[in-house]
Amino acid sequence: MNIELPDGYLFFPPIVNWGRYRRENDRLAMPVSVRLNHAIADGFLVANVFRLLQKEIDSFVKE
Repeated sequence: MNIELPDGYLFFPPIVNWGRYRRENDRLAMPVSVRLNHAIADGFLVANVFRLLQKEIDSFVKE
């Protein structure tokens, strides 16, 4: 995946997209994607984004 701008400048801010949540087998599911330039972060940091997102969703659902 390439997220460089057409004029040759690198695009460094992450792009986060999410979709509509839905119920699957008595659970809620929501598609989420994170795109970023590998010069800024690696898979470990992206995994942390998903861990933090799951933690926030869990605290929101339990309240």
